[in-house]
Amino acid sequence: MLMATHEMALARDLADRVLFMVNGEIVEDVQPARRFFDGPASDRGRQFLSHHLAGGTQKKISLPGRRLNEEPP
Repeated sequence: MLMATHEMALARDLADRVLFMVNGEIVEDVQPARRFFDGPASDRGRQFLSHHLAGGTQKKISLPGRRLNEEPP
């Protein structure tokens, strides 16, 4: 399934792979997704995450049958 979102907390908790894009161009293609959220390789990725996941505003989600932040099989 492909999902496009600016909701980084949702992406962090659900994604297996991250394609981080700037102006329609792929800047980072990261798998497993956790690597992107732990430390993006690009300056733009770091800036984006610092703005969208900063200051304890991170939302946590859980789904039936999957633990929070659990790595996918």
